[in-house]
Amino acid sequence: MIDNAKKHIVKIVQESIGKIYSISDLPVSVERTRDEKFGDFSTNAAMMHAHKLKESPMSIGEKLCKDINKSLSKDLFIDKVELVKPGFINFYINKRFWIDVFREIALAKENYGRNNTGEGKKILVEFVGSNPTGPLNVVSARAASIGDSLCNILSFNGYDVKREFYVNDAGEQVTTFVRSLIARYKQIYNPDFKFPEDGYHGDYVKDMAKELDKIYKGKKSLLDKIDDDVWNRCRSFYLSKILGDQQRDVEDFGVKFDNWFREKTLHVEKINNAWIKLKKLGFTYPKDGALWFKSTEFGDDEDRVLVKKNGVPTYFLADIAYHLDKFNRGFDEAIDFMGPDHHAHIARLKMAMKALGIDEKWLDIFIVQQVNLMRSGEKIKMSKRAGKFETMRDLVSEVGKDAARFFFLMRTQSSHLDFDLDLAKEKSSKNPVYYIQYAHARICNILKHAEKEKIDTEKIDKVNTELINKPEEIELAKTLAGFEDICRVSAITYEPHRIAGYLLKLAGIFHNFYNKHRVVTENKELTNARLLIIMSTKIVLANGLELLGISAPEKMQNREKEWPNMILE
Repeated sequence: MIDNAKKHIVKIVQESIGKIYSISDLPVSVERTRDEKFGDFSTNAAMMHAHKLKESPMSIGEKLCKDINKSLSKDLFIDKVELVKPGFINFYINKRFWIDVFREIALAKENYGRNNTGEGKKILVEFVGSNPTGPLNVVSARAASIGDSLCNILSFNGYDVKREFYVNDAGEQVTTFVRSLIARYKQIYNPDFKFPEDGYHGDYVKDMAKELDKIYKGKKSLLDKIDDDVWNRCRSFYLSKILGDQQRDVEDFGVKFDNWFREKTLHVEKINNAWIKLKKLGFTYPKDGALWFKSTEFGDDEDRVLVKKNGVPTYFLADIAYHLDKFNRGFDEAIDFMGPDHHAHIARLKMAMKALGIDEKWLDIFIVQQVNLMRSGEKIKMSKRAGKFETMRDLVSEVGKDAARFFFLMRTQSSHLDFDLDLAKEKSSKNPVYYIQYAHARICNILKHAEKEKIDTEKIDKVNTELINKPEEIELAKTLAGFEDICRVSAITYEPHRIAGYLLKLAGIFHNFYNKHRVVTENKELTNARLLIIMSTKIVLANGLELLGISAPEKMQNREKEWPNMILE
């Protein structure tokens, strides 16, 4: 709807420029205005083309406005056009255009906002992936919220999306964890056994050792000599346990991955293929017993090691091989969400892709910033290795999946986040996700009341929309009409927080409408018109919440009687 409006205005402006200046098809940008006092849409065409048209923006704008205003009597879409400094042309749209959105939404239902912007483009989104050294933490939970919601939004916009979890099961941290597990196992029978200084101290390691003991029951092979067979059995046991728990945690959080990619599968063949390809392309060289990548040729401040002196591939080379594997799997684009300690890695990985002949635009990498959990205004200290950290599981258990996901989505992933645990648990209008969900539940309650009054809501799209004219109704219409555009922009920019902000705004506008206007009245036609309004609002709220992986409840824990006062606080 918004796109059609923009195209209509672009056409009008281009025709006017052609008529006045005898220049056709100049690019024209049209955007929604943020403040209604400047109309509904605005274009900066007069400023954009001032140099080419050899006039001041205000002079161009005056001529365009005069020409456009002449034809408005034939245009049922635009009410008026105004020029404001330094050269913006603002368009005021007929309210009937906005009101039509209610009927459009009621007919489209769960498909409202869906489009084919992606045209089936294949995208692989990798997120959450972490070292299997303990339960997923709150940064992983944030990545899960952002990554999964983005996948939902991309699919809604016509992209062919796959979700992938990358398991770092071949690094030094895995070795350290196995040593920690064996030490805890031995301490069951010998409390004085020395624990590794760099080991993982969390109680979850002790719990895992107890489970291991139930299987091996103090077998001498684990207490004395640690051979390859014992080591591999302990490694396999712990990875199975950790990954099983991580898979359960993400699924309980509403995330289902299409693929759990194991780093171990890159060794040895795929890693060798990657460095051999770089070597053939002339981007590697030996030095001091190691193999180096010529990253300085791509703007890096120094070259980077691919294979260490001991012949062990670096994490960098493994990541190059992994992304080459993604490319070879036929994806048109890859999106990664990485932790806050990977800033420097982004540029180097893109350099390696370029060296391999892969377009840099093929790979987009975003940093998911740190999360500070706040309780009673105080920051909770976290450390995975020390065993002092809040897990995804603990967080969801305390505040619920819906609140956790929404709070992570309220801000862009590049911003640090203070997560207020007390607010997330609050059942009031102060809690943003509760505020949005209550709007949906409130509408469900009204519709149930209408059914009890024997009002046929199935034919509500055929009502008399001429009765829709209150400012609050028009404001709702304009906001609902923006859902398509916000979905498209969220997909293009990879920013799901836009949907969260939109839903919060929509909920506020709906609650304001509800507090000022009764829906079910003695006037049957007016009732039907307002039922159309709230049904449309319900559809958009449900569609938006689903994109964020958040439920749209029909009832909210018997707090309905308290709500009107909370809204007006």
